[in-house]
Amino acid sequence: MSTTTPPLASAKAAGRPLLWLGIAFFLLGRIVKAVLVFGAGLLHTPWYSPILATIGVGLIALSIVRRLTAWRIVALLLVGALAAGEWWFLLSYSRIPTYAGPASAEQPFPEFSPASLADGTPFARDNLIGEKHTVLVFFRGRW
Repeated sequence: MSTTTPPLASAKAAGRPLLWLGIAFFLLGRIVKAVLVFGAGLLHTPWYSPILATIGVGLIALSIVRRLTAWRIVALLLVGALAAGEWWFLLSYSRIPTYAGPASAEQPFPEFSPASLADGTPFARDNLIGEKHTVLVFFRGRW
């Protein structure tokens, strides 16, 4: 006696694990970002989030190739739109300014956007103009 699954049951399940794995990859990016930002307090560029979302889109697309259903198309459109938004956010808001070369001695300091000192008072390029020589040190620390 052999035990085989009926053709209808196997056709219904075709690609279902890929669909759920794609959704899991998409959600994994959100969970990792939440744990790192809220749990550990690490603020850095979340490059892993759009990559995991893109993997999720690919897996959902593979599940659609296996069996075309309306729910899978909705999942692909939703996850795809959210992944595209993450890529757009990552590529547009995490750009660093273009390098204009080092500051030179006896030359005016290059323009920079206003910042604030540790006590909260504003600091701009005009604060560097005066009778004394100025040394500006950037310390990138964690607190």
